Amino acid sequence: MEEPRWFAALVSVLDCRSVPDMSKSPDAPRISLRPERVSDLQVLTGGDSRFDDFGSRPPRTHISTPNYAGSGALVIVDENDEVCGYVSWHWNHWGPTPESHCPMLGIWLRESWRGRGVGRLAQRRVAEILFEQTTTNRVEAHTDVENVPEWRALEAAGFTREGIIRGAHWRPDGYHDGYLYSILRGDLSPDIRDQRCSAARGPDSSA
Repeated sequence: MEEPRWFAALVSVLDCRSVPDMSKSPDAPRISLRPERVSDLQVLTGGDSRFDDFGSRPPRTHISTPNYAGSGALVIVDENDEVCGYVSWHWNHWGPTPESHCPMLGIWLRESWRGRGVGRLAQRRVAEILFEQTTTNRVEAHTDVENVPEWRALEAAGFTREGIIRGAHWRPDGYHDGYLYSILRGDLSPDIRDQRCSAARGPDSSA
C-alpha cells in the first residue's frame, strides 16, 4: 500500500540519533521513529511482560496515527526497519484550560530490544516532538514502582521523578503503585526547546 504524502517527510525528521548527548557511545542503538503500518500490527502485540499484562484483549486491527494533539503512537525501528517497539501518548488534564493539558507517554519494546538503550532514546525524542508540535509545557510518563528498567530509562532521558501515584495501575492481580515522571519545556536545551520542525505535521498536514 502506498504511504501518504506526509509519511516520508515525517520519517525524515524523526531520527533518534539527533538526540543531544545520548548517542555518542559507539554502542548506542541507531534507531528512528515512523508512523505505524498495517504490517506492524502482527509484531506490536504487547502483553509479554508482567508490567504490560492488562488481561485478555482482542488483537489490534487498526493502526495509530501520530495525532500530536490527541492520542497517537510512533513505531521504533532500527536501521533495517526492523520493528523494536512503539511509543504512544494520550493527554491528561490538570485543569479545565488547554494550557493545563499535557501528554503522557507509554512504551512497549520487543524482548530482544530491551536493555539496549532504545527506551531512553525513543521516549526523549517523542517528548521533543510533542514540544515541537504542540504548545504543551509538560510531557509525563508513569511506570510501575517495580519496573526498574523503565524508570531508569526515563531518568536517563531527562525526566524527573515527581512522586508515587497510589493504586493507579490496574493489572489482573490488582492495583499497583507507580512513579510519575515529567519533563518540562524549560528542561530542554535552548536549541531543542526553540526548535520547530514544520515537516512533522502528520496526517493533518496540508503538504
